[in-house]
Amino acid sequence: MESKSFSKSWGAERVASDEVRFRLWATGQQRVTLRLAGKDIEMTPQADGWFETEVAGVAANAEYDFVLADGTAVPDPAARAQKAEVNGPSLVIDPDALAGGDVYFERVETLVAAMLEDADVRLPGARRDALAQRAAREGIDVAPALYEQLTGLAAS
Repeated sequence: MESKSFSKSWGAERVASDEVRFRLWATGQQRVTLRLAGKDIEMTPQADGWFETEVAGVAANAEYDFVLADGTAVPDPAARAQKAEVNGPSLVIDPDALAGGDVYFERVETLVAAMLEDADVRLPGARRDALAQRAAREGIDVAPALYEQLTGLAAS
């Protein structure tokens, strides 16, 4: 199976093997700083409200966020990944490193196989599907008072 990554003109984008361009559209800001792995780097204002900087030696999965002029740290709205939650630090991702063809799919297959072997793993939708099948087989218990209320509503 063939896989492809695409270049983008915003967020964190690897522009060379050891260099990443960080770009943020922040109209109304006079200054934006990149906080990368705990180090603050001033970003250069560009036309139309864009701020940009290129940094060499950026490791994959390095944490970063943008710091606005008032000191508020914000995640990258164009990030490919966040460390923990949507408001947490963004992560530098190299999509070409993930597009390893068979290696990537082998890893996914290994993960899925391990999940399916573990009886305690809950897959999305699995509980809902099991409950729907059970309801179709056995029916659904409804309290008499609720049944009367529902039939009364249906009749009106």
